[in-house]
Amino acid sequence: FRILAYLSLAALFGGIAFIRWTWPEGINDDATYKFLRISWIVALVSNYVVAMLRASLLSSESVTSTILPLGWGELFQSASGISAVLRVVIIGACAIVALRPDRIFDPQSQIISLALPTAAMATFGLTRVVDDFSALGTIAGIVHVLAAGMWLGGLLFLAQSVLIGPGEEDLMHAVRTFSRQANIYIGVTVVAGFVQLYQMDGGSTLTSRHGRLIVVKVIGVAAMGYMGGA
Repeated sequence: FRILAYLSLAALFGGIAFIRWTWPEGINDDATYKFLRISWIVALVSNYVVAMLRASLLSSESVTSTILPLGWGELFQSASGISAVLRVVIIGACAIVALRPDRIFDPQSQIISLALPTAAMATFGLTRVVDDFSALGTIAGIVHVLAAGMWLGGLLFLAQSVLIGPGEEDLMHAVRTFSRQANIYIGVTVVAGFVQLYQMDGGSTLTSRHGRLIVVKVIGVAAMGYMGGA
């Protein structure tokens, strides 16, 4: 559910960013509305389940006792738990743009329509906040998830909406523009990821469990980079 929660929110966040800065013509495509609506529903449900299961684990209570938010008290004992609750609330508020994506071009609602999905995605950068708080590590974590979300979410939106949409020149322009933007997103993701890794593991990359996991992750990201470029 954590993987699904991240992917679906990245799809929502990256899709909105794609429409705003890469393919404004997509606002007139029915596939755009369907993509954002499904992404929002899956993101809301999966992130709710993540918060519910996490509250159950922390409180040692049954899952049925944490189905309602009234049983999520244990989540408020840590920054990562608070971020999980905050993420559910913000994703719920994202309905104003997920169900009406045209609002990202309305001067009166543009700021809030872009700020909500950005804030929801940024909460993933707070999940590693622990007692030895590092401002640099936290900032790097937020930048890391935002850049990765724009890249991964953009790829998902590209595959599910742009490449099957009607049009000619606007679709070609969107693909070429995102290809250039993707290089920036990948670069920022990698640099911010290394800063976060250094803050968390220092020189014990190969001797710590998290460090070894990151090594595996790097291999996966390299493969994704190749596929995304193709």
